[in-house]
Amino acid sequence: MVNSPDIITLSLFDDVVRSGAGYAVTCRLQPNGEEPGGFVSPPTYAKSGIPYNQYQRQEGAETVLCVCLNSIGAEANAMEHALQEAREAGDVALPLPQIVFDPGVEKLEKLTTSQMGHRSCDARLLYSEIDGVPYRESEVGTAILESSHSNMTGISRYAPLDVLFGMWDSHDHTVSRRVRPALKLARLITAEIHGIGISIRDSGAQLSDVADFASDLPLIKGYGDDLFAELSVKEGKNEAATAGFAQTPAYEENRGGVSMRHGLYESNFSAGLLRGYKFPMDDGQRVPGRDHAARVLFLSLGLLVQTIRLERGFYLRSGCDLVAEDAPKFLFYGRSMKSVLFEGPVSASSALALFEQALQKAKEQGFEWGGETISVLASKNFQKRLRANLEYTSDKAEKKTTKKKAVKKGNG
Repeated sequence: MVNSPDIITLSLFDDVVRSGAGYAVTCRLQPNGEEPGGFVSPPTYAKSGIPYNQYQRQEGAETVLCVCLNSIGAEANAMEHALQEAREAGDVALPLPQIVFDPGVEKLEKLTTSQMGHRSCDARLLYSEIDGVPYRESEVGTAILESSHSNMTGISRYAPLDVLFGMWDSHDHTVSRRVRPALKLARLITAEIHGIGISIRDSGAQLSDVADFASDLPLIKGYGDDLFAELSVKEGKNEAATAGFAQTPAYEENRGGVSMRHGLYESNFSAGLLRGYKFPMDDGQRVPGRDHAARVLFLSLGLLVQTIRLERGFYLRSGCDLVAEDAPKFLFYGRSMKSVLFEGPVSASSALALFEQALQKAKEQGFEWGGETISVLASKNFQKRLRANLEYTSDKAEKKTTKKKAVKKGNG
């Protein structure tokens, strides 16, 4: 049975969690302002030949060539950033804890775990302190990094987004690792954007006008005026193109983007993985109903984060601005894909209301998290290393500029 699009309740989440299935999301996309067959620019990779991540997949009975427009990792970042922007803008108030890394070094900004590649087990945190205590030995760090599938209470309390998007404490080289494996969590929620039915084009040369200089025209002192001499020193090369007075030939084989029948956003949430997580009390005691309430809460959080991301659109990069053909379709199912519990669109406001209900249910079971900000400060030794790195990179850039000037002078 398929419910009407406006019927989605917390009891449906109960059924999804118990079934161990989850939900899926699909949305067909097209380049902004173009008909099907329009061109987009996929991300490129530094390898010879075709620079895009290509693969084949089935479209009905047909096998078609496809390309990755946004990877699973990129979409995870998009969801995290959309949530952070929504919170900063006041669009949504979530009682989620936030771990903020303060490098304690001028010119370096604070970072939240959603901006770090390895989230709450990022190396920048592992070599920092909370109130003078090393992160790994602190109450927060211990609660997170000593969590396991059989006890997810600690990481859920301080870093719930890590539970959603996965993490791996790959830097754990302590003695304790000999008796317990380092924490490694798979993603509960994944998403990816594909370009379906593609053809690749070469990049073409651009228009040049009569005022362009020859691309190899020397701009050295004695040839032009002082302006040209100054430009040649700044750029470090005797080329008009480098100085901005000519166009650089732009033809490149297989790098002109792709045309596609359509784009496809695909996502799924694994209630099967979530069902393997347990959430005991702090003393390790298991309470009837607590695990289920916590799982429903994470399912509702995943739905909320995803709807916030989807409502922010599909501008991926320059040359890849996509729009939805229709509203994203959510499909909640039971023990099989044929057991459909709900099918239709879900708004962020509806998802927020469901999340708040799930949070209240979890609180009744003694499971909750606070909305505090946890400040993690780089240790003094780490700050010293950060400053040394800034000085090193600055000196390296200065030496490179000096070397270019010396070469130029020698060629003059």
